[in-house]
Amino acid sequence: MTSPQRPSIAGVPALLGSRRKRRVPANTFTATALALFCGLCIGLPSNIGKTGYIDPLLEAATPLSGALRPDREPLVAITTVANRTLAVGLRGLAIRSNDNGRSWQQSVVPVQTDLVSVQLLNEHDAWATGHDGVILHSTDGGSSWQKQFDHVAARDSLQKFYLDRVRSGESGMQRYADELKLNTEGDVSLPFLGVWFTDEMNGFAVGSFGMIVATHDGGKSWLPWLHQIDNPDFLNLNAVRGIGGEVYITGEKGFVYKLDRETGRFVSSSTGCRGTLFDIVGTAQFLVAFGLRGAAYRSVDGGASWTQISTGTEASITAGAVLDDGKSVVLVSDTGLALRSEDEGLSFHRVELSHRIPVYGATETAKGTLALVGYLGVDTAGLRPAQATNQ
Repeated sequence: MTSPQRPSIAGVPALLGSRRKRRVPANTFTATALALFCGLCIGLPSNIGKTGYIDPLLEAATPLSGALRPDREPLVAITTVANRTLAVGLRGLAIRSNDNGRSWQQSVVPVQTDLVSVQLLNEHDAWATGHDGVILHSTDGGSSWQKQFDHVAARDSLQKFYLDRVRSGESGMQRYADELKLNTEGDVSLPFLGVWFTDEMNGFAVGSFGMIVATHDGGKSWLPWLHQIDNPDFLNLNAVRGIGGEVYITGEKGFVYKLDRETGRFVSSSTGCRGTLFDIVGTAQFLVAFGLRGAAYRSVDGGASWTQISTGTEASITAGAVLDDGKSVVLVSDTGLALRSEDEGLSFHRVELSHRIPVYGATETAKGTLALVGYLGVDTAGLRPAQATNQ
C-alpha cells in the first residue's frame, strides 16, 4: 500500500494543512494510525532537535547503529526484482537485501521525509516517493538515493506550466493552475503516494488531491498531468502500477484509471465501489483492485468492466501480490488478515500470518516466500498456506 506519511505525526499536518477547507482522504486514517505508533518507537530519531525544527528535505536519513536493525523499523512499501529487494519507511529509511530478504542493509538517503512507495525497475534503477512531494532515484539498485523532485520544485515549476498556457490563451488550464496553487503553496506539503516507470525514461508519480506528474527524460524534469486524466474533482490517487504492459492508477470513489497510449491520457472506469481503492495487482489476464472495508473488484478485460469479489472481511485491504505461478493472489489488511486465491482472484480463503499485525506492503522475494512490511519492519516468514482456515 501507499498510505500518506509525514515526519513525527504522519498524515495529519500534511493532509490538513491547506488554506481552504478540504476533505480528509480516506487513506489518511491508516496513515495516522501508523504515525501515532511510530511516534512511540525508540528506533528512528525525531526530526525536531535541540535547536528547533529541522527541515526533513535538508537532512539526510540518520544511520541506525548498535542494536537497532533497519529491517525492524516501521516500513510502508516493498518491491523485488530477481534476488534484490527494497523497502522504504518513515523518516527517510530505505533498506535493501541481495539475498531474497534474509539479510538487510540500510541505504543512504538524502532526506528525512517519510517514504511511502518504491519501485525497482531493474538491477540498477529504482524510484521512491513520499511526503513533501519527494521523488528519489537510485542508479545502484537502491544502495544510495538522489533527490529528483520535491514540493519546492513543484511550487516553482508545475504552476508555471499551467500559467504559461493560460497566458497563451488556453483558459481551460486555469482550473489546473488553481488546484496546483492550493496543493503546493504555503505550508501545504502533500505526498506522492505512488510511482511507476515503464522504462528508464518514462514514469509517473501520483498523490493526494489529484496530484499527478510525468517524466519522459528519466526524472530530470517533471510535468503536471492533471489535464491528462479523467479526474475533474481532483480525487486522491493512491497508487500507480504497470500490469500486463498497461499502466493503471487507483483512487477514491472506486475509480481505476488506465493509460490510453494513443491519446496519452488516463481514462477512468468505475468499479462500482463507493469507497477508496488503495492499490491494484494482476497480470495481462486479470486485475484485482482493493481498498477500504474489504472491498475488492476483479476485471478480465483490462479494466473495462469490474465484478465485486467476496472477501469475507470489512478490514481494509492495504497490499497485495501476484505470486510466481501467475495465478495465485495474496491480499493483506491493516488488521493483519491475509487472503489467498489460487484461481486468478475469483475466490479467496483466509490464511495465517506469522504475526497478526497491520501490513502495508507485500512482495514475493522467492518462490513461495512472501515478504511483508508494517509496524515491526519486514516479516519474511509471511504466509503459511498449509494452515489455511475456513472463512
